[in-house]
Amino acid sequence: PETTNNRGSGGILSNHSLVSSGPQWPLVGHKFDTNDTFAAQEESVADKITKGIGTRECAKFRANIFGKHPDLAIDLARKYSQIAKNYDYIHANLDLLKLESLIQKSDLNLSWDKDQITVFCNNAASSCRKLINTFPTDIAKNYCFAFITKYDIALLPPDDLKISDLNRFMCSKWWYRKISILRKRSLDTVRRNLNIVSSKNQPYVSDYSVHLRKKQKDTNRRYLESNFIQNEQGQSYSLYDIAQRSVSNPEVRRAELMTRISGFEEVATLVGDIGLFITINTPSRMHATIKNTGKPNPKFDGTNPKQAHQYLCHIWTLIRAELHRKGIQPYGFRIVEPHHDGTPHWHLLVFVDPEHKCELSRIVRHYSLLDSPNEKGAKDARVKIVEIDPAKGSAAGYVAKYISKSIDGYGIDEDLDGNNAKSSATRIEAWASLYGIRQFQQIGGPSVSLWRELRRLRQETDEELEPFREAADSGDWAAFVILMGGPTAKRADRKLQLWKEKRESIDIETGEIINRPLTFYGDKASDTLVGIKLADRGIRTRCHVWNTLDSQQNDNPEVYAPYYSHAPP
Repeated sequence: PETTNNRGSGGILSNHSLVSSGPQWPLVGHKFDTNDTFAAQEESVADKITKGIGTRECAKFRANIFGKHPDLAIDLARKYSQIAKNYDYIHANLDLLKLESLIQKSDLNLSWDKDQITVFCNNAASSCRKLINTFPTDIAKNYCFAFITKYDIALLPPDDLKISDLNRFMCSKWWYRKISILRKRSLDTVRRNLNIVSSKNQPYVSDYSVHLRKKQKDTNRRYLESNFIQNEQGQSYSLYDIAQRSVSNPEVRRAELMTRISGFEEVATLVGDIGLFITINTPSRMHATIKNTGKPNPKFDGTNPKQAHQYLCHIWTLIRAELHRKGIQPYGFRIVEPHHDGTPHWHLLVFVDPEHKCELSRIVRHYSLLDSPNEKGAKDARVKIVEIDPAKGSAAGYVAKYISKSIDGYGIDEDLDGNNAKSSATRIEAWASLYGIRQFQQIGGPSVSLWRELRRLRQETDEELEPFREAADSGDWAAFVILMGGPTAKRADRKLQLWKEKRESIDIETGEIINRPLTFYGDKASDTLVGIKLADRGIRTRCHVWNTLDSQQNDNPEVYAPYYSHAPP
């Protein structure tokens, strides 16, 4: 609305649902963050901040929202007051209503604590169970779809839903997983929209989300340390020891990434390809906060980090399709990082034939500027392409700081904004985990899963397989790429393939092999990885049968629980 009339807001607000149409829940803050006294204090402060703005109806409207979301009340009040000062209270009311819509989904309040969320999930699963047991399957699918999507949980169209999907809808644990993810993302998005997430306040992601991620990792660590598996030879390991040997360990992850990047660079030097470092940014409308001032971006359209990443994925899909039509096959790595306000941007280190440099650059620029191409500074800020000069340094050295900054901050004192690198790495990892963003993605080249499977083979093999095993065991990614047919060979043409079999387990007491064709919810179970294939010959890399040990009786090696065979050692 463009009016600045200060005579009552009833005409504006009566067109909107100001309160939940569902059951009223008691005012309770997050039990793991605060307590009722603190929540009441926040609500009181929020009322003081907004006191005197608008009409009595506005005060009631604000108090209702502040009361439902006490942990956000002060920040919501400050934003409300700011908008009322810069525009008028009508704009402030509408903005507050818009912010609340991110955390109030029908009768679901995402500000509820864990216990309240659990009750909601149990009730939701029960409601779906009643629908599925009452109506024919086709009708039940439509009713369940309508019921679930009002909570912003994405589903396939009703006609595409399967029986396994209906089984999920009746499971309270499925509901809890979905709502927990939605809750964490929505609460962080609100804080981002309130300009709390910025270079001037909490960079990359909110402190609240960093706190939750730390708690989650601590819980995971305790679980891994207290659970053990044992094979048929009596060897036992804690799950934590196993995780430390895998890419779950930041040091291992960083070392493997740098090995693969250096290997690609060696291959590029051998075949005469050049390296390009490409940065692709989103349009300014997807950025919530202006970096230099920390003030709200007037162009911001509410796009959250997950949506912004999906936008970049779509742009890259268009670029790859055009490159494929032109016969251009780059290879290298993609790195995803957040800007100060959590908006993602991409770095791409790609190697390509020098003859294709100009065409690849043109294609990348064309598709990166499809959205809002005429906005100020778009041509310079939206996409940057730099050719790597070997005389000034290696490609691996060029991206090492980006790799380290996104994993553990190793070897870096400060990030680009002057923040402690290790602290920034913690926040960036929490950001990626929160929004489900894959930080590193290989472009082209052979499967890294094959590389890892070969590294399981500790003894020499036959003449045909030994060069592959030796390259992997010695960490020579360049040799492995060349042996596999080069960085641009098609997957079907590569000499080695992964070997998978139907999922099965063994009954320890009887020795019976049990096939597991279906998952818990009734989907067809995917095949499990057991080794590699060379031509028509299979080589097992996972030969042991692993079983879980009772965590309460780890001192007794005779106590078993059946576990899927071929688990990682």
